[in-house]
Amino acid sequence: SVANLRLTPRSSLSLGAGFESRINTGLDTAWQQPLLPDDQAPLPDPSATDLAGQRTQTWYGNAGFQTALSSRDTLNLTGGVHRLDYDDDPGYSGYTTYSAGAGISRAFSEKLSAGFSVNYSKTDYERSFGSSRQIAPTVDATVRLAPRTSLSMSVGVSFTQVDGINRSDRTGFYGRGSLCHRGDRSNACLTASHSTGATSRFGSSTITSVGANYSYSLTPRSSIQLGGQYSKSKALDVGPLGETSYLNGSA
Repeated sequence: SVANLRLTPRSSLSLGAGFESRINTGLDTAWQQPLLPDDQAPLPDPSATDLAGQRTQTWYGNAGFQTALSSRDTLNLTGGVHRLDYDDDPGYSGYTTYSAGAGISRAFSEKLSAGFSVNYSKTDYERSFGSSRQIAPTVDATVRLAPRTSLSMSVGVSFTQVDGINRSDRTGFYGRGSLCHRGDRSNACLTASHSTGATSRFGSSTITSVGANYSYSLTPRSSIQLGGQYSKSKALDVGPLGETSYLNGSA
């Protein structure tokens, strides 16, 4: 469920919460909420692809505050919590992720807006992975390449501290991007991301993902949707055995 509240002519508040319980088919994978809570799609958990028949339960809640500092500048504040549970499978760990972020953006023209943001997340695992903390400053931009085509990017550095089997500090590249085109009856998007996220089998990992999706409205009440995604995770804390890749296609 989602609620949007207009607090003042310049400020608004959004609240969201949800719960899902499902049996994994083996054709899909678990999802974890992204570090950036704004309109970003969840990151896949490639390590959870062999959970056919396993029940997955997810709870989440998030909040966002937006206010116009001037006619061109906007301040965004976000926060959220995400909980993932499995049945009693000793090979997988449920976890809880807490996240918060702040960012300022400026509209330089009708075609370009850009800004800076800082995002923090903390993940607590149920089993031996312990916990991890991450902070990522990023530069963000949205460019309208054509009247119906837009490019959105977030690029920065992530600083991660893992308290698990071995304590370690990691510095890595953080990036997310999407290129989307909206037609009269169709929508198409290409997406890519590289960041640190939570996985149920190997703990905190770097997750690289590329994908594409397309939808076409056949009638006002029906449409066709096509999609595909490749993702790969590499564990930060358990060595070369903690590498998994995942390929998914849907129609």
